[in-house]
Amino acid sequence: MSSWIRILETGKKKSQGFTLIEFLVVLVILSVVLGLATLRLPNQDQRYFQDRLEQLTAGLNIAQDESVITGVPILVQIDPVGWRFYQLQARNQFRLLQSPLAPQVWHKKVELSGLTELVIGQESIAEPWSVEIKQEQFKAQISKTEMRLFQLQIIR
Repeated sequence: MSSWIRILETGKKKSQGFTLIEFLVVLVILSVVLGLATLRLPNQDQRYFQDRLEQLTAGLNIAQDESVITGVPILVQIDPVGWRFYQLQARNQFRLLQSPLAPQVWHKKVELSGLTELVIGQESIAEPWSVEIKQEQFKAQISKTEMRLFQLQIIR
């Protein structure tokens, strides 16, 4: 009878886990899927850069409105680190503005060309203004339209 049990036991296949081949196939499939998913993700640097540009453009338009409403000029300074808005006070002194025109910084350092300082509220209506802003391979231009609004143009 013990030989009969031994035959039945040897006929059973014990499962000891996955084979090395099965494990490697799963790893290859996972790496391909993760690689494709990574390629589909948007470039975060470009998104941050565009968000900052939109924030600066909106700030310029808010400063334009504020200057028209109050009749007080606003100085805008843009540099490779960030941008600031100042309001003209008595005796040609400027006061740093707070929210929504609080100083801001770029996500990464930028290169500028064009006019990087502007006094809003003292410029003539026909006076053109634009600044080109470049960050790594991304480039954009902010300019003042004929309607005295500031607009953003992403250069591809």
